[in-house]
Amino acid sequence: MKQLIIPDKVQKEMLTDFMIMGETKGLIGGYCEDEFPVCYANEEMARMLGYDAVEELIEAIDGKVINTIHPDDREQVIKDIGDEYYEGLTYETTYRMPRKDGSCFWTVDKGKVVQTEDGKLAIISACYDMTSFVERHKKLEEKNMLSQATIDNIPGGYHRCSLEEGHPFLYISNRFLAILGWTREEIRTIFDNKFDNMLHPDDRNLSSDYVTRILDTRGHGSEKDQIYRLLGKDGYHWVTDATTLVKSGNQTFFQGNITDFTDFVKAKEKKEQEIELQREIIEGLGKEYFSVLAVELDKDRVLSYRESGENGKIISDFCRKCGNRWSKIIPSYAETMVSDNTNGEFENQLGLETLRSQEKDYSMTYEFKLETGINYHQVRVAFVKKKDGTRMAVVGTRNIDSLIKKERMQEEKLKKAYVAAENANKAKTEFLNNMSHDIRTPMNVILGYNQLMKSQLTESKQLDYQKKIEQSGKLLLAIINNVLDMARIESGKIKVDENYERVGEVVDEIISTFSSEAEEKEIHLSGSMKVTHRNILCDGTKIREIYVNLVSNAMKYTPRGGNVTITVEELPCEKEGYIKVKSEIKDTGIGMSKEYLPTLFEPFSREQNTTTRRIGGTGLGMPIVKKMVDLMGGSIEVASELGKGTVFTFTLMHKIADRKFYSQKTEAAETSEMGKI
Repeated sequence: MKQLIIPDKVQKEMLTDFMIMGETKGLIGGYCEDEFPVCYANEEMARMLGYDAVEELIEAIDGKVINTIHPDDREQVIKDIGDEYYEGLTYETTYRMPRKDGSCFWTVDKGKVVQTEDGKLAIISACYDMTSFVERHKKLEEKNMLSQATIDNIPGGYHRCSLEEGHPFLYISNRFLAILGWTREEIRTIFDNKFDNMLHPDDRNLSSDYVTRILDTRGHGSEKDQIYRLLGKDGYHWVTDATTLVKSGNQTFFQGNITDFTDFVKAKEKKEQEIELQREIIEGLGKEYFSVLAVELDKDRVLSYRESGENGKIISDFCRKCGNRWSKIIPSYAETMVSDNTNGEFENQLGLETLRSQEKDYSMTYEFKLETGINYHQVRVAFVKKKDGTRMAVVGTRNIDSLIKKERMQEEKLKKAYVAAENANKAKTEFLNNMSHDIRTPMNVILGYNQLMKSQLTESKQLDYQKKIEQSGKLLLAIINNVLDMARIESGKIKVDENYERVGEVVDEIISTFSSEAEEKEIHLSGSMKVTHRNILCDGTKIREIYVNLVSNAMKYTPRGGNVTITVEELPCEKEGYIKVKSEIKDTGIGMSKEYLPTLFEPFSREQNTTTRRIGGTGLGMPIVKKMVDLMGGSIEVASELGKGTVFTFTLMHKIADRKFYSQKTEAAETSEMGKI
C-alpha cells in the first residue's frame, strides 16, 4: 500500500499544536466521515501499534481509524470529540489502542480538525503511549498509598476525589459501590462522575463546610467525621465520611472512607416516633381523663401521670395505699368503689393477667358508687412500649355519667315514641278494617240495586246515569277492597294458604278476565308460557290478585292500539322438589320516570303528571303486590321508561304437586261435575 503523506500546512499545525513535553507521538488522521477513513499515518504510529510499516497498519485496520480504538471505548471517544465538526476544533480524550499482538495500551489522544488539500475536513490525532506513566503511577501507589487489595477490604467505602468543582471521582472502591448499589458506569452517567451530585440537596452545605475545614488545615487537622446522606439505588443512605487531603507527587486529592449507618438512623427514628406516640397517648388521655396511670406489666408497678379533681385523688390514694402494685389496687378499688353490678366485670377486664394477655387497646364502663347513687366511669387501656422493649399499659379513667344518662333518656324517649307509633298504627289499621267492612256492605247493596234498575230503564239519558253510577260504585268498591287488603296485611292477619293449582289455568283465567276490556280499548292482550311442571302447590288467591293488579295497571295506562303481554317461564331451582316461576307483565303504555320508580311500592304513591292525573287510583295496588310477593318469599322488579312502557317481573318458588295428590284432586273434580248432571 502506498505511503500516505500529510500536506505541509497540516504538518506545521500538528508540530505547533500537538508536541507535548518533547515526546515523540504517533500521528494518524481520518476524514470526518463514518468510521473515519484513514487520510494519514506516520511510521511512529505504525511502530506504537506493532506494525513494520504504515501500509501494514492501514491494511490491518481496514483503512478505518475507528479500528485503532478499543471497541468498549469507541462510544466515549466519539462523545468526547463531539457531534459537530469544523475547522479548528480541538479535543483531548483517553482510550485503549489494540496492538498487532492483541495486547492494548492506554493512550492520551490530542486532536484537531483541519482542512485537507482536497477540501475535506479531517481529524489529525497525536497519540501518546501512557504505559510508562501508568507504571510510574503504580509504583507511586505501592509506595505512598494503600494497595488495591487493601482498599477493597476496608470495611467502609473508600474513594478518591479531585479538588475540582463538584469533586469528580478519581477512584471508587467496590465496597463504595456495594454500599450504594450503583455501578461505576451509572455513577459516571447519572451523577456526571461527581461526588457532590450524590449528596442530598439539604446536606450539600455540610459537605462544603467540611471540605473548607479540611483545606484550611491542609490535611493536618483532626477534623471529626462528617455525617450526611448519599443517594443510593434504593434511596438515600446516612453515612459518616472520614476524608483527608492527600498529596502524591504532582497530584493533590481528597481521600475518604464512608460508613453506612442508615439502619441505625432508621431504628433511632422509629424509636423516637414510638416515644412521641407514647407521649401523645398519655397527653391525649390527660386532656379529658381525670386519672392517667402507667402500669409496668413486667414489674406490677404503677406510675401516676395525672390525678385531677376528687375522683382522680381517690384513685391516687388507692395506688399509694396498695404500694403502687396493680395486682392489689384493682381488687381493693373494685370492692370499695365499684357497684355490685359491675365489680366482677371490672376485676375481670382490668386484672394484671388480663392486661398482660391483651394485645389491642380497649375500653370498659363501670358503675362508680356514691353516697347519693352511682356515676358511670369509663376506663380506656392503651398499650405502648418502653425504650427497653417491655410493654406498658396506659390506663385512663373519665366520667361519662352525663353521656350515659343522656343516651338512656334518648333510648327511653325512642321506646315511648315507638310504642305510641305502633299503637297509632294499630288503631289506624283497626279503623280502616272496620270502616272498609262497614262501607263495603252498603256499597254492594247500591251496586246490586243499580244492576236491577238497569233492566227497567229504556231512555238513553237514564241509562247513561245508571252507567256512571255503576262505574263510580265499582271504583269505590275497588278502593275499599284495596284499603281492606292493606289493613289486613299490616295487621298480620293475612296468611299464605297453599292449595293445588295448574299454572296454565291461572294465566288463562287472567286473560279471560281482561279480554272484554282489551277488546273495548283495542289493546292486544296475549300470553305465553314455558313451564314443564304445571301442577304446583301455591296460594292461588294471592297469585291471582297479584296478576289482577299488575294486568289492571297495564290495561289502565296503555293507550288504544297498544300491547299487554303476559309471559310465564319456569327457572331452575336449587331446592329439590320445587320450581321457580318467573312471570313478566309487559306493556307499551305511558311508562314511569326514573325519579318515581324508587317510591313505586310505597303506599298511596302516584306519579304526578298530566296523564296520571286523569286516571283514577288509590296508590295502593303496587304496595299490595309487593307485600304479597314478599309474604310468599318471592321477589319483584320493575323497569320503565317514559313514553315506551313498563315491565313488571316477579318470581316465586312453588312446591311441585305430587302426582298422586293432583290425580286425586282431578278425580274428585270429575266426580263432582258428574253429580251435577
